Order: sequence, then C-alpha cells, then structure tokens
Amino acid sequence: AYYQWMLWQGLLDTPPALRILWLFGFGACVGSFINVCVERLPQRKALFGRSHCDHCGRKLHWYENVPVLGWFIVRGRCGECAQSVSFRYPLIETVVGSAFALLYWWETQQLGLFPSTILMPPPQADV
Repeated sequence: AYYQWMLWQGLLDTPPALRILWLFGFGACVGSFINVCVERLPQRKALFGRSHCDHCGRKLHWYENVPVLGWFIVRGRCGECAQSVSFRYPLIETVVGSAFALLYWWETQQLGLFPSTILMPPPQADV
C-alpha cells in the first residue's frame, strides 16, 4: 500500500500543466475510439482492426491515426485517393480531450479537491 501511495504522490508531483496535457491526450484517444464506435457499430463491423480510408480502402499509417494531429498531418485528405476526410474526427477527439482536461482542472482547482486526499490518503505511521 505504501508503494502505491508513493506512486500516486509521484504523479501529484508532476507539474499541473503536464497532467492536463496528458489528460487531454488520453481523452483524445477515448474520442478516437468513440469515432470508431460511431462509424463501425451501425455497420456491424469489428471495432478492433486497422483503420482505413472510407473511399478507397487504403490502410492508414500509424501517424495518420494520431488523435487530432493525424487529420492535420494529412490535411484532411486521403493520401491515396485525395478524398476529403470528415472534420468530425478531430472535432470529437478535441472535444472529448478538452472535457477530460477541463474536468480535471475543475475538480482540482475550482472545487478545491485534491486527488491525493480523495482517492488514497497517506499511510499512517506505526506507533
């Protein structure tokens, strides 16, 4: 339990801006998965598999799958067929990433709650 507390304390020692940036990135990944679910579930396609262009079927490179940035790297177009890729993808990733970051900021700054006191109190010294 002490090692878990030390790990948590180490996370709290990370600068707040870096924690917010990490949470934005994590939230953008969740947003990317939401995009996959919205696209594939109605068509009864598998959720796990390589992403591809909806028009020509070309499999995307790893850097094209980076949440938010991938869309800007390819300038919103497929590298093979040059068809446009919907702006919905980076929009949802940005909104969900921002929600994760803003929720963390709100909980820790505005409401005065600190994760270390809520989730895991420091260990008690043996007397």
